[in-house]
Amino acid sequence: MARYLADRIRNSYREKHDLYPILSVLFWLFAFYLMFSTYYLGILYMADLINIENIGFALDPKRHFGFLWPLQSGYFQVNNLLDVLLFVLNVVLAYRFAK
Repeated sequence: MARYLADRIRNSYREKHDLYPILSVLFWLFAFYLMFSTYYLGILYMADLINIENIGFALDPKRHFGFLWPLQSGYFQVNNLLDVLLFVLNVVLAYRFAK
């Protein structure tokens, strides 16, 4: 049993898995969404503006990932281009380091 377990552990480092990088990117995107949802809900809580409409607005994924949409009016501003560049860089690094 110990030999079988040792072989499984050794082979897990030798063989490349395609599922781990994809899961890494998906969990990174989920963490990004969760981080900004928590941020907006905290702002609403501190301003004492918690109601169903504002919670739905704070949890809207289009609001958190809207900076990636190239047809928006402020897409080619420097601040948004830096956000897009860093977002893509983080996704690529999450994929590469999970291999």
